[in-house]
Amino acid sequence: MLQEVVKVNRIFTSQDDTRTLQEEVKDTSKERDESYNRML
Repeated sequence: MLQEVVKVNRIFTSQDDTRTLQEEVKDTSKERDESYNRML
């Protein structure tokens, strides 16, 4: 659920750049997964 919130926030913050947004979401999602797994 946290990841979804982050993605939504990023979409709202940067609506202008959709291509870069998708790339950022992919990159950040991988990093977030690793960080969340470590925390868990």
